[in-house]
Amino acid sequence: MKLISLCMIVKNEEDVLSRCLDSVKSIVDEIVVVDTGSTDGTRAIAEQYGANMFDFAWINDFSAAKNEAIRHASGQWILFLDADEYFRGNDALELRNYLSQQQPQPNVVFNLPVINYTGSAKENHIMESSADRVFPNHMNIWYERPIHEQIVSRQPDMQLYNFKLPYRIHHSGYLHETLEKKNKHERNMQIFNNYEKNNKLEAYDFFTLGNEYYATQNYARAIEYFQKAIQQAESVKVAWYPHALIALINTYYHSGRLNDSWKLIEDKLVLFKEYPEYYTFRGIHYEWFGHFDEAKQAYQQAIQVAEKKAAQHLTFWIYSPSMGFDIPIERLGDIALRFGEAQTYISWSLKLLAQNNENITLLIRTLEQISLVDSAEGIIRLLRGFYDDQNMYHTMLLFEASLAIANAEMAHHFLALLGSEYELSAQQQLRLALIGKDDAELTFALQTAEKEQNRSLGLNKQLILAALIQRNLTLLKLVDAGTTDATIWQTIAERLLREDANNTTTDTTAKDDHEEIDNEQLFLLAKDLFLLKQFDTFDQLIHRFSQPGLVNMLANYFYTRDCKDIAFNYYSLLLSKQQLDVISLENLGFYHIQENLPDEAVEFLVEALRLDPNRIYLYATLIRYADSEIKQQYIQQFRDRFGKLTSVSFLRL
Repeated sequence: MKLISLCMIVKNEEDVLSRCLDSVKSIVDEIVVVDTGSTDGTRAIAEQYGANMFDFAWINDFSAAKNEAIRHASGQWILFLDADEYFRGNDALELRNYLSQQQPQPNVVFNLPVINYTGSAKENHIMESSADRVFPNHMNIWYERPIHEQIVSRQPDMQLYNFKLPYRIHHSGYLHETLEKKNKHERNMQIFNNYEKNNKLEAYDFFTLGNEYYATQNYARAIEYFQKAIQQAESVKVAWYPHALIALINTYYHSGRLNDSWKLIEDKLVLFKEYPEYYTFRGIHYEWFGHFDEAKQAYQQAIQVAEKKAAQHLTFWIYSPSMGFDIPIERLGDIALRFGEAQTYISWSLKLLAQNNENITLLIRTLEQISLVDSAEGIIRLLRGFYDDQNMYHTMLLFEASLAIANAEMAHHFLALLGSEYELSAQQQLRLALIGKDDAELTFALQTAEKEQNRSLGLNKQLILAALIQRNLTLLKLVDAGTTDATIWQTIAERLLREDANNTTTDTTAKDDHEEIDNEQLFLLAKDLFLLKQFDTFDQLIHRFSQPGLVNMLANYFYTRDCKDIAFNYYSLLLSKQQLDVISLENLGFYHIQENLPDEAVEFLVEALRLDPNRIYLYATLIRYADSEIKQQYIQQFRDRFGKLTSVSFLRL
C-alpha cells in the first residue's frame, strides 16, 4: 500500500510549484493536485512530477477544494502542502521514516511547525506558526470552514488530538511580493466577509483574522483580533490558544509596546511555563532592555526545560521547537559576541550545529570563527563529530563552506572525499584556484568561466576578485553586470585598476570616481580579499575607498571575529577622526566593561546614545556603570523618551 499521498490545491503557481515538489518527490508515493482554474504553466509542471490532476471549480471555500483532493488520495497517510511551502534538509525524509513506524488512528493527527517568511524577500522576517498537516486516510477525517480551515472527524463525538512533530514546513506566501501579486489578503477577507453573513464569528475566527492582519503588518487590527480571540477562548487548553498568546506578544513587540508584551508573558504565558517559550520570550525582553545577565539565565532555562522534556521523549514546545533550542542558543551566541567572548560564541554555535548540521550559513560562520584559533587538520577532526564522511551531501556542504572561508587545505580534503566523479562548477573551480594561488589552475578556471553562458552572481564575484588580484582590467569584460551587486563590484574594480600605472582605460561608462560606493558592497569584496590572504590588494582597496562606513564595518567585523589587534587599529583611526559609528561605539563600550574600565565604557556608550537615543538596551548598561549625575540624567532621558515602558516590572527606574 502507498504510504504517503501528497495532496495540494493550486491555482497559477508556476513560480513556486517546482520548489515544493522537489522537496518531497522522494518521500511521497502519490501526488494528488486539485486545480481550481490555473491559466499558467502550473498543470504542466505538476504533470512533470507524475501528479494526478483533477479540476475543481473555485467556490470561495478552501475546505471544499481540499476535501476533493482527499477524495482522490489512496495512500495510508495524507500530507497537505500549499504550493508556496516546502521542506528543507532532511525534514521530509525524517517525516517519512517516522510515519513508516506509526499505526494510523482515527483520532490522531500530526501538527508541523510552519516557518512563515514575511515582509519583503530581502528583509526575510519570520513569523512562526504550526498546522495540522498529516493525518490518516480513509478514517473519516476532512476539512471544515471556508478559510483557515480546520481538520475534523466526521465520526460522531470523535475528538481529534494533534501530536506535534519537529519537521518544519517553510512558507513564502506571506512575502509582500506574493501578497501583492496574488491579492491574497483581499481574497481571504472576502471569504471571511461572506462567511460572517451566515455565521457568527468564534474565538478561533478572530485568531485567524489577527494572523491575516499581522501578515500585512497592520498591527493595530491584528492586536484587536488577537485580543478578542484570547478573551473569548472557551479554554486555555484549546490547541490554538498559546499560539494566539504568542502572536499577540509578537505583535505588541513589533509595535513597540513592550510593556504590554511583558505583562502578557507574566500574566498569561506563565500558565505554560513548563515549556521553553515562556523563558525564551522573557530572555528576549531582558535582552532588549539591556539586562544581559538575566537574558542569559532565561535563555539557558529555556534550553534546560526543552532538553529535559526531550530526554523523556515528550513534546517540548507549544509553539515552535526553535523556541527551545535554535533561538535561545543563537541569542546566547550573539550576547557572547557583544562582549567579545569568541570562545563562548563558538561553544554555542557548535551546540546549534549538532542539532542542525545542514544550516550552511551557520556552518560557514562557525568555521570562520574556529579557523582563527585552530588548524585545518584540527577543524577536520572536529567536524567528524558532526558530519558523516560517507554522506555525499554532508561532504558537499563541508566543501562549499571550506571554499567560503577560503581554507585551501580543508577544501582539497573534502574535494578528495567527493571523488573524481564530482564535477566542479565554474564558480567552484575559480574559487578553488584563487584560494590555492595556483596560476595554472587559475588560467584553466578563467577559460571555463569564459565559456559559461549565464554567469551567476557568485561566479561574477569570483571573476571580479580575480581581476583585482591579477591587476587585470580585461577580466572585467567577462562579468555579466546584470544585477545591482555585480554592477557595483565591477565599478569598484574599475576604479581601483584604472589607478594602476600598468592598467589604464578610456572606458566612459564607469561611474564618476567621486561618487560614494555602497559600503556593504565594498565590505563584501574587502572581506573576501582578506580571507583569500590577498593583503596588498585588501590594503589598496581600503586606502582607495576609505569611507568611514566601510572602515567601521571592517573594525566591527574583526572585533566580532576576535581579531582585536586589527579591530583596534581601525577603531583608533576612526576615533582620531571622530568617525566612530554607533555600532563601533557600542562594541568599544562593552569591550571596556569586560576589561573592567567602566569610565571609558561610559564615555563610548554616552556617545552611542547621542547618535541614536532609541537604542533602549544601552540605557541599563550605562545607568549601571555611570556616576550618580550621569545615571540620573539617563534615567530621566529614558522616562522622557519611553514613558510607558517604565511600567515593565524588572526595570526599576
